[in-house]
Amino acid sequence: MVCQMRLLWALIVAAFLAPAGIAGESFSGRVVAISDGDTIRAMHNDRAERIRLWGIDCPEKRQPFGARATQFTGDLAFGKDVKVLVRDVDRYSRTVGEVLLPDGRSLNRELVRAALADMGRIGVST
Repeated sequence: MVCQMRLLWALIVAAFLAPAGIAGESFSGRVVAISDGDTIRAMHNDRAERIRLWGIDCPEKRQPFGARATQFTGDLAFGKDVKVLVRDVDRYSRTVGEVLLPDGRSLNRELVRAALADMGRIGVST
């Protein structure tokens, strides 16, 4: 009985401490911050969760077009309620996923369409 209670307690604690990050899950939340072109923060379970856009890589802020990618992401997503289709959790504990805008477009794909992100790193999160 004690072993079962410890297991139950461990599962409850793990559920509260883990990020959204189980592939196949999804959640909706308001975008409250733009870190750079391919990383945002969206509200989930009463906290701003870091979201790394899956399958794309934008230039860093100080690289050519980095500021433009960050601005583009902000213009499309900041302050909006988005849906995050979770794919993974990366080594920095960020949720990795596809972000769907209120009109149904994929933020990930819009960055590629605008030539502000590379798709050559699909499935690799940096």
